[in-house]
Amino acid sequence: MIKRYEILDILKGFALIGIFILHFNQQFEIENNYSYTSETLNNINTFFKKFAETILSGNVYLIFSLIFGINLNFGLKNKSNKSFLFRLFIIFVIGFIHSLFYNGDILIYYSFIGVILLLINKLDIKYIYLILIISLIKIPLIVQMFAALDVNYQFINQNDLSLLHQANETYTTKGFFDVFQFNATEGKYLSLKHYILTDRLESIFTFFLLGLIIYKKNLLSKIETNLDKVKKYTILTFIALAVVFLIDKISFTSNFNLALAIKVYLISLQSIFSSLLFTLILTLLYYKKYNLNFFNNYGKSSLTIYVTQSLIGVTLFYNFGFDLGNKIGLLHGIGLMIVSILIQIYFLKIWMKKFNRGPFELLLFNVCKLVQ
Repeated sequence: MIKRYEILDILKGFALIGIFILHFNQQFEIENNYSYTSETLNNINTFFKKFAETILSGNVYLIFSLIFGINLNFGLKNKSNKSFLFRLFIIFVIGFIHSLFYNGDILIYYSFIGVILLLINKLDIKYIYLILIISLIKIPLIVQMFAALDVNYQFINQNDLSLLHQANETYTTKGFFDVFQFNATEGKYLSLKHYILTDRLESIFTFFLLGLIIYKKNLLSKIETNLDKVKKYTILTFIALAVVFLIDKISFTSNFNLALAIKVYLISLQSIFSSLLFTLILTLLYYKKYNLNFFNNYGKSSLTIYVTQSLIGVTLFYNFGFDLGNKIGLLHGIGLMIVSILIQIYFLKIWMKKFNRGPFELLLFNVCKLVQ
């Protein structure tokens, strides 16, 4: 039987709450320019939006990816390659169905990167370290910077802008099946381009590799006896983040395209270091016996929580639901989010009295067991 590490549930819970805040800020892919009549409320709303976009954006997805990668490795140890691949296929199916509701789905990408993880897992640890270093260099973004030397280079072309406008119109004015149709076709192209341009795809791969190394080096069982090292890594990560942040404030060129490409590169590095910093701080707090039970409870059924977040969100914001898109600010959104989280936790509390897994976790387990 696989040992359950409580710290992993805490980190997942933290990441999921951060993801929920980001999604409510973005109103699940709807352009949101809502303005309060009160200047004070507008200022508070702007503060929360900037907090979500600068502190949480990118970071919480990577923390979630790190834990997902660690859990995949536990699964790989206890399953044959065929069983592991089938598990990834079921995750892909759940992700694809989920993406029809909400185009920001991440599970589809997890399933594909999981296949790559299966191949890399067979390598000696020194080669895995080498791949991790190459991944951290971010060669695609460097190539993008060289391409941006051309003043005519376009990150987003006119067709992409047209599709983004079409997406917003579909979510705010069209019906249930129209959303499905768009997300199944043009939405997939927009999602992939976003994940590539912002380097999210490679960053997810990087954190899957970190999860693989943590698993192979058995670091989870060594944390409590090496808290001094965790503190040292926390300080070093903070310094690295501060350096990248200061470099980001320097203006390197008047070429707009190149400046934007450099900005994307530096933001990607900031996301990596800040994700690691959050992870290390939460780890220290946990082993210093701080009460993090709320994150723990929210992270235990992460697949169910992640999918139902989107189902709640699109029902609230899309035209086929309550049609709140661009009609409320983030302050109202946070209130709705808190209510949604409490409903999720209360539902799972009742569910867990009868089952030992969340609904989607139980579905994944039973389908895999049935096939085996």
